[in-house]
Amino acid sequence: MKKKLAILLSAVMVAGVVPMTAMAATQTNINKTITVKKGAETGDTSLITIKDSDGAINKAITDGDVVEFVLDLDGAEWLANAEDEVNTNYPQKATVEFTKVSATKATVEIKDMGLNTADDSLDANQWVYIPLFTKIKSKGDITVTVSPKGSPVSGGTFTYAVAVAGSATAKIAGTKNIPDDGIAIKDITISETTVGALDAGGTIKLKLSKGFKFGNVNMANYAKVLGDDIVASVENNPENAKEIWVTINGTGSEDRAAEFILKNLRVIPDDAKVGAVAEITVSGAGITKTTLEAGSYTDYGVKVSIYNDDDDMPVFYSGRLYTEEDDVTLGVLISETVANSINDNRKLTFTFPEGVKVVTAYTGASGIGGSGVQAYDFGDTDAWSADTDVPTEVTIKNNVVTLKGLQLDEKVTSKMTFAFNLAISPEFTGDVDVTVAGTAIDIEETLKVAEVKAPFTVEAKVNEVAIDYRNVAVSDIVIKEVEPGIFEDGEHIHLAVENMQFEKGMDYEVTAGDIGVDALDVDVRDGFICVKVKEESAKTAGEITLSNVQLYLNRALPAGDYDLIALTDDVTKLYNSCNVAKNAAGDVYFDIDDVTMVKGYVKVVTAGRDVDDSTFTTKIVVPVGSYTIKAGDKEIAIDVPAFINADGYTMMPLRAIVEALSGTAIVTWDNQTKTATVLFGARVISMTIGQKQMKINGVDVAMLAAPVIVESRTFLPLRDLGYALGLNDSQVNWDDATKTATLN
Repeated sequence: MKKKLAILLSAVMVAGVVPMTAMAATQTNINKTITVKKGAETGDTSLITIKDSDGAINKAITDGDVVEFVLDLDGAEWLANAEDEVNTNYPQKATVEFTKVSATKATVEIKDMGLNTADDSLDANQWVYIPLFTKIKSKGDITVTVSPKGSPVSGGTFTYAVAVAGSATAKIAGTKNIPDDGIAIKDITISETTVGALDAGGTIKLKLSKGFKFGNVNMANYAKVLGDDIVASVENNPENAKEIWVTINGTGSEDRAAEFILKNLRVIPDDAKVGAVAEITVSGAGITKTTLEAGSYTDYGVKVSIYNDDDDMPVFYSGRLYTEEDDVTLGVLISETVANSINDNRKLTFTFPEGVKVVTAYTGASGIGGSGVQAYDFGDTDAWSADTDVPTEVTIKNNVVTLKGLQLDEKVTSKMTFAFNLAISPEFTGDVDVTVAGTAIDIEETLKVAEVKAPFTVEAKVNEVAIDYRNVAVSDIVIKEVEPGIFEDGEHIHLAVENMQFEKGMDYEVTAGDIGVDALDVDVRDGFICVKVKEESAKTAGEITLSNVQLYLNRALPAGDYDLIALTDDVTKLYNSCNVAKNAAGDVYFDIDDVTMVKGYVKVVTAGRDVDDSTFTTKIVVPVGSYTIKAGDKEIAIDVPAFINADGYTMMPLRAIVEALSGTAIVTWDNQTKTATVLFGARVISMTIGQKQMKINGVDVAMLAAPVIVESRTFLPLRDLGYALGLNDSQVNWDDATKTATLN
């Protein structure tokens, strides 16, 4: 998605700040130099930036002026649609008209600054950005030269890209034994070594060696894109089952190399001899031609699949304990496709995801824990006949079940069914992928065997509040069960807000579903909401809306975000049975006190005056030399960037950082004494230009370096600023590789 280009505006400093000095010419720079492949196209990542040395372009270009200058490329050409891209998609406050004169030359005209001549401070800090839509034609430094043609625009030659010999690589995560009916091979990762190495519109070909073919593929199931850097489609060659095509539809980033993963590609023997190696040759679309070993054809075969009476994928719910009486189990079927493929007297493991623990396990009609494994032989008649129980050592530890000592008939293909009762963490949702492996079978197979859903959801708007004492009104809370009957008779839902208490007296109603309002009991107990369901829904999922919700906020609460949570430490079934349920050894399955339902439900924007260091709740990221900083998720323009002084200290812009951190912080300036004062929470911080000490709440504190003024802005060392705002050394970080400071 194209970024809309706008002239960045920022307010001038309050009255009393040292006035800016008018300059006769602009500053002209490139915001970023990118690394690309020859032939790549650039867009709005590299920009020519034009502003005054004082940060205000109107000092050099006044309202009514018409300014024209020339851009010359070296090592690149303008894209055919460069004019349309710049003039149509990047509106600016001034009129900026870009005209392509030749393949390498263009003119830019700036006029109609639109300034308020009565008070030019309203529009004082204006920048003009020219995006460089070009195609790279050579290697090495790619430059653009700005020729002023008598205008106040400063000229110069600037490197906006470095073109290198790019390529892409293919790697496979390992090999697998390939049985008669084929197998999903290990993941194949395609990676660019440089940005733009893969050719947009090109096709990567994966070709299998003699004796093998690919199974059918599907983009949704077989490709995983990392970081949304590239868009690719995957398909079989309709005329050759030995080939798969990966079409590069386009790259999405000029900042970092792209990478994507081909998952679950199935390789099937096709007249291969036992022991033949399946090799995949990867080529095309800018990739370095590579041959990958996927595995070898074996003379045995084991297939792992889901097994349930109705063949439907079972659904479990977060925070619940499932026992034999619940009649909800998970089934796995292990089948030999070649007799004697499963090695006897060896280990077999079932590994479930974290957040899923096995309570009991069964095979056939016999329980595993005491009576051993019940094995079944599968004959030509498709009839099941039970063999005798065999002594088997079984271990169930959290999410792993281990069996030892399997003994099967060597002359027939065998099948074994396994069923498991589970405990589900209150925090776990999504697919239950079980990995079947071990020395008993020479494959490792992972398959989806169940799905876990949250039993209910909670919806509420985020609330920004100032510290008060009682009856602080917040938004309605809507509780929705995902399916009818999830809220069973006698179950409770307990909701709370971190470090706050709900007030009594809220209203409630059933806004959907067939739960009767008389079947609810809603109350506030010890500051949390308790919703008791006395009669479950039958046909339609229920929805309960809590309104007139109010909170009690302690006056000493620090500013920041507070989540709406569901408590899990009660003895009720919903969302907390797993927390108190114990296995035979008396161990708790999941020791989880609460689950976040609405992130940042309450945002305290004004902390109590008795709060000090904890008022710092916003992460500030400041790259040296950049005209933007980040405050949380917001990107904020600044008129003078951070820099490193001659003594090696990183100097930070005081006002920009403090105002980005808090909308209530105040920065004042005494021009007579050259003193800046910051009111931040309970802190009063003052510093004088040229003096290597500051005052924090009246106490003198030594500084690493004296504050200085650069382009009418006060700067002080990074560590001194962090200390002044109440941060310790671990909360003030410096990345030397990227020249970036972080305060959090």
